[in-house]
Amino acid sequence: MIANKRLHDEHQIELRIIKHILDRLGWLLRLPLVWVMLVAGVGLGFRLFGLGYGLPYFYGPPDVRAVLSGFQIIVPYASDELQFVEATIRLLADRTLNPAYFAQPGTPLMYLAALMFAIIIGAGMLVGIFPSLDAASTLYHSDPTIYYLSYRLLVGCIDVGNILLVYAIGRHLFNHRIGLIAALIYALSPVNIYVAKVIRADALMLFFILAALWFCLRLLERNSWRDYLLAGFFTGLAIVSKYPAATFIPVLIVAHLMLWRREGKADHRKLLAAFLAIGGGAFIGSPYVFLDFQSTLTAVFKESEGHLSGMSEGALRDIVWYLGNILPITISIAASLLAAVGTFLCLRSADQRYRLLLIFPVIYLLFISMLGIRWERWLTPLIPFAGLLAAYALVTLAQSLRRWHRYLPPAVLLVLLALIAFPLVRTNILYGTLLNRPETRTIARQWMIDQLPADSRVLIERHGPQPPKDQFRYYEEYQGGLRAVDTAERPFNNLYAYGELGALADLEVIAAEGIDYLILSDFYDRYLAEAELYPAQVNRYEQIRALGDIVYEIQPVAGQISGPRVTVIALRES
Repeated sequence: MIANKRLHDEHQIELRIIKHILDRLGWLLRLPLVWVMLVAGVGLGFRLFGLGYGLPYFYGPPDVRAVLSGFQIIVPYASDELQFVEATIRLLADRTLNPAYFAQPGTPLMYLAALMFAIIIGAGMLVGIFPSLDAASTLYHSDPTIYYLSYRLLVGCIDVGNILLVYAIGRHLFNHRIGLIAALIYALSPVNIYVAKVIRADALMLFFILAALWFCLRLLERNSWRDYLLAGFFTGLAIVSKYPAATFIPVLIVAHLMLWRREGKADHRKLLAAFLAIGGGAFIGSPYVFLDFQSTLTAVFKESEGHLSGMSEGALRDIVWYLGNILPITISIAASLLAAVGTFLCLRSADQRYRLLLIFPVIYLLFISMLGIRWERWLTPLIPFAGLLAAYALVTLAQSLRRWHRYLPPAVLLVLLALIAFPLVRTNILYGTLLNRPETRTIARQWMIDQLPADSRVLIERHGPQPPKDQFRYYEEYQGGLRAVDTAERPFNNLYAYGELGALADLEVIAAEGIDYLILSDFYDRYLAEAELYPAQVNRYEQIRALGDIVYEIQPVAGQISGPRVTVIALRES
């Protein structure tokens, strides 16, 4: 009896402990901050998954569309990472604020990264990892992993900040639940996650746009100088992160006009001050965009040129492509449909603030659709707005069902959330897993080291493998001709080749230089995918491939190997 009573008492104590833990967990889960941190944590996890792709080599990860199609969709395997890191290193090495790179321009990101690099190098010198600054430079050229990985991590953390800003805007404009759902949609967006894994200015531009939107909403409520100035300042920073952010300026103007219409009067000096703040933010964020304006213009015109694998099909078709092809894989089909419903609800709402969510997406979409090129990543600035509209429609729809049954709204909410989240999570797992798998160029690099005789004359093109620079005698295409690579002038231990073989004006120079092997990367496949646009280039590559025999070839395999097709051709003796 005594033993049974002791067991019963112990069992009651365990039950009370479990009940206490569950009560505490229930209390925690009722705190909005806990849910927001959970969503941000999930977003960070997916952004870290596969973050080390390709390192220590300078590879560009595949687009999300390429992965989802099992690499049937041909995309370029390149990124702007090398240009960003080189420009950032230049800021530190030359002790200057001029990055001499204005294509995006991305200068605020470079300034942040330069500060981060300075902290890393300084900490390394303090603990003895770097005996000197020369040692830090040597590591960069022999194995730049720490520089690239920390830079990518910086971009990923900025994008997690975007998740929090989406929540803050959604909660302020609507309520906690809508803000949380919108943040979740953004956190799980595969194309946004792709952008957050590479060194680009997209995430930081979006951070500044969302900050500017926040202050536009606040100026509608408080009509203060501070909100006008900060809305303008962050808009300026966004523009010198990426130029298309200039399409946000009408949002600031419309917010001012809404205020004027509502109150019957407005202080136009505040709008003028906001425009001056745009200029101030732009100058602080990238002074040499103005001080070296000729280089800026050259870079802008260069960026606007046509691009292989990214050619526009015309404004109307590009709009359909962005909304019909890219948006569904970015936020799911269900969320895309809900965003359309949310747009309708915002238009008919009595709250004018809701209409501010529609201005930038419409203008930005029209702008990118009228350009001569298009990329899936260009849609990413619209995702927070689409997520907010979808969340608004989702919660409104669920609440409208309350009159039928009190349990119907949460059930519908959970079902629709599952329809949104499941395809996004599946895509992110597939994508992140692939980024951790072997890469065609790394495998081909090792094959070259193992199989090709040392001192072979190798003609290699951009986006290809990056073998040790002293392993072979290298050649590359340059301005339609052929040039020998002086490896002493190449700072990295592995060769990063330039040029594309299809641009060679005269194929006879290949034999004249005694080339032994040709290394082809993704250019032939990209031209072949758009053969109707590039018949001459396709024909040129077929002539090049006919010069010898294929001795090695590796292609991407869905779910197992990423990267472009790499072909090694041994030239026939003439």
